[in-house]
Amino acid sequence: MFIDPMVDYIHPSFQRILRFNPADEPLLNPVFQNKKYRRELQQFNKLLWIPTPEMLLATKIKSVLNRTKDEKLIKDICDIYALSWYSGKTFQKVKDESHKHINHEILTKLHGMLKSEKKVFQKAQIAMDIDAETIKNLIEDLIT
Repeated sequence: MFIDPMVDYIHPSFQRILRFNPADEPLLNPVFQNKKYRRELQQFNKLLWIPTPEMLLATKIKSVLNRTKDEKLIKDICDIYALSWYSGKTFQKVKDESHKHINHEILTKLHGMLKSEKKVFQKAQIAMDIDAETIKNLIEDLIT
C-alpha cells in the first residue's frame, strides 16, 4: 500500500519538524474541516483520514491539468475511471458531488485538453483492460 501524505495547507514549520514536504491541495480543505468528506481508517497504528470518493475524484480531476503525458497522467485517468464506477456510489452522485468542489473553468480546460487525446486513453486501456473509447466517454460525461 502506498500512502501519499497530503495537506490542504503547508505550515511554514512542516519541513523543519517532519523533514519532508507533503503535497498540498487546497481542495482537501473540506476533508480536514468536516467529517462528511472523509473516512477514518486505523492503519499502521495510526488514524488516517481518507477523502471520500467524490473529494478524491475532485483532486484527481484537477491534477490531470498539471500532468505531462507520462505515467502519472495515465494513472490519474485510471483513478478517475475507477472512482467514477467503483466507489460504491452511483456515477451521477459521485459526479454531482465532485463538481461541487471543482471550479467550472477547470472542467472546461480539462475537456479541451482531453478532447483530442487518443494515446492517453489507449494507454489507460492497456493499464485497465477496458476499451479506450469507453474510458474516454466516461471521462467526457464526468467533466461535462
